[in-house]
Amino acid sequence: MVQAALIPLAEVTLISDESVSEEGLTEVLQLLKTATGGVTAVTTVDLSASSDTGKLLGSLKPRPGEPKFKTFIAMVAKTRIAALQTTARTVGLMGSKNEWLFVVSDSNDMAEDMSPYMADMEDGDNLSFFYNTSVAQPTQPCQDEFKCVLGLAVEQYATQLSVTLEETLEIFHKVSEEEWAEMKPTKAQRSEAIIKKIKDALTSMSRCHRCTSWEAQAVEVKDADRFELLKSARWTPLTGVTVYDDLFPHVTGGFRGRRIKVTSTDNPPWHKFVRDKNNTIVGYTGLMFDILNEIGRRLNFTYEVIPPPEINKFGVLENGRYNGMMGQITRKEVLVGCGAFTVTNLRKQVVDFTTVIDKQPYTYMIARPKELSRVLLFVEPFTSDTWILIAIATLLMGPILHLVNSHSPFYAYYDLHRGRGLFTLQDCSWYIFASVLQQGGDRMPMCHSARVALGFWWVFVIIIVTTYSGNLVAFLTFPKLENAVQTLDDLLAARYSMSWGYVGGGALQDYFKGAEGKFKEIGDLATIHDREDQILLDRIRYTDYAYIQWKVNLLVIMKEEFLRTDSCDFSLGREEFYSEHVAMAMPKGSPYVWKFDEEIKLMLKGGLVQKWMQDHWPKKDRCSASAYGDGDGMRTVSLADMQGSFVLLGLGFLLALVFIIAEFVWRCAKPNLSGKGGSINSTVTTNRTNSNVNKNFSINNDDNRYDGNVKRNNWYNIDNGLNHGDQQGRSSISYVPPQHLMRYYDHRS
Repeated sequence: MVQAALIPLAEVTLISDESVSEEGLTEVLQLLKTATGGVTAVTTVDLSASSDTGKLLGSLKPRPGEPKFKTFIAMVAKTRIAALQTTARTVGLMGSKNEWLFVVSDSNDMAEDMSPYMADMEDGDNLSFFYNTSVAQPTQPCQDEFKCVLGLAVEQYATQLSVTLEETLEIFHKVSEEEWAEMKPTKAQRSEAIIKKIKDALTSMSRCHRCTSWEAQAVEVKDADRFELLKSARWTPLTGVTVYDDLFPHVTGGFRGRRIKVTSTDNPPWHKFVRDKNNTIVGYTGLMFDILNEIGRRLNFTYEVIPPPEINKFGVLENGRYNGMMGQITRKEVLVGCGAFTVTNLRKQVVDFTTVIDKQPYTYMIARPKELSRVLLFVEPFTSDTWILIAIATLLMGPILHLVNSHSPFYAYYDLHRGRGLFTLQDCSWYIFASVLQQGGDRMPMCHSARVALGFWWVFVIIIVTTYSGNLVAFLTFPKLENAVQTLDDLLAARYSMSWGYVGGGALQDYFKGAEGKFKEIGDLATIHDREDQILLDRIRYTDYAYIQWKVNLLVIMKEEFLRTDSCDFSLGREEFYSEHVAMAMPKGSPYVWKFDEEIKLMLKGGLVQKWMQDHWPKKDRCSASAYGDGDGMRTVSLADMQGSFVLLGLGFLLALVFIIAEFVWRCAKPNLSGKGGSINSTVTTNRTNSNVNKNFSINNDDNRYDGNVKRNNWYNIDNGLNHGDQQGRSSISYVPPQHLMRYYDHRS
């Protein structure tokens, strides 16, 4: 009987029939329980106790909470093996999660072929046979006595010990004593060498126990429909168990170097075909191939890629059948689809998906909007209605200030002069205009009512100017682009000026077929492309066209085009829709899905998938800031940004020229009052006593003479050129033309 150490699991289900005696079954159970590293739980099933084998085996299926992996040892006659395999497969006890060891006792050296029992073998099954190869009709005495074995063992011990000593002496005479001290074998090594030679000699001899032997063979899966028997072990009474390979090779060795077939397409950054200068495929890269390579390293397989006949198609349902990669998987032409498959309920009916690897939304890509003209940038910080209200407030504030200041009883009460400064409408209006430019004037109203009005006007001006300055800086250094198509609703609204499309042959096409509302409209009006090529990209770049695709795929396109053209030509919509789970696909009922799932989960937990995403996902560049139609980020102000300021300055010069021409025209059209010009002689004598001031002046002109005596009752209303106290000042003024004399009669001395 094969040793229990060859059975890797701790729980065993022992199935027997009437060919196994009660004593033999008891010995097997005792062996399983006492073997080193042996079984902790054994379930026995007697097939002879029930006529309904299917119901009996069905009761052995894992219950909730029980391990899903089971090991079965079936000690049955040869005639029961095929039927037992069929029943076990029917109730779901075959496959990669279960291990079956058939112990066949009614075989011999004349009937030891186990290949007929592989007829119902399927990919992923773990199947082994331990069968009797004893000589059925010996031509020589078997000599099974213990005396024969003992004599042969002593004889071989003496022989092999002598051979070992001779080999050691031969090496000793060929080397020096120093070399021998370094290379001489230890006692343990010498003992192992002698025992090995004895065992090899006993195995090669057939003098004792030549009739009794058992062999173990395991079924090795070479391909989905090709299986071979692998010699795993041999047992004889003389040598015991000799192990050649694993009893369940695919449990311990995975695929054992098997070369599997996979399908894939060129779809960066998920999976990409690497080509040489002759456009020959020389390798594969991308996130999915990194995952597949790691799974292959852990499960011990290699692969060959078989692209679908329909180039770059994941597959859609047409006439009841899938095409593209989905078609290859459903027809079981490949073992796995190494692609970023969208997990949908419709696809789940025909294929199995691995653990979800990522989640990706759809969006669309359009040509990057051009910057608007920046000639009028200086008016952008405020909206039109804001500018209108500011202008109205500026125009009204001059008359309001004049009205408040000129009608205040403050000046009448103190008998103050009201003929100049903020007592005229013209001066008040210019003062308000200058305050908007943060200039103001050198005079202030004296009445409190006018000062309060003017103070709040200055607060208003400070707020307006500060807000304008801040927004202007933002518009200059962080320019924005006008992107009118931000959502799918915007896309539908622009249907008469824009068009859109996507590459067919994927899940998106299935989505649009069964969509409702705005998604149905998007799908009905969309153009379906066969492939993603430069013609499509140029159409997006130079026309009003939107391309719908996974967001990360669009980012890859933008990156590749930026590296090719060194310009940012595309932007993305802000609305994301149809977020999809991404996974690999395998044929329906594949026995290896759970193995792939376990490995992918370990990679996700360990951060390998995230690391590979960082490797393959496009890195940020100067186009990233404008990926959604925004500006390029902070930048230096250029002449194009300031051209509006120069236009405004030129407009001001032009307006000043118009005014000076108008003044010349007005001056020439008005009659000259003097005809010869005139002179002004003014003598101002100021006597300051008890705040009484007398000012005497005279005017000489060729045509008239004016004498006046003006008395002021308060000293601080006198012209600022005079000083306080008893000081006296005298000023002489000459001015042309004479008609402006009264305006400037109190000019500063």
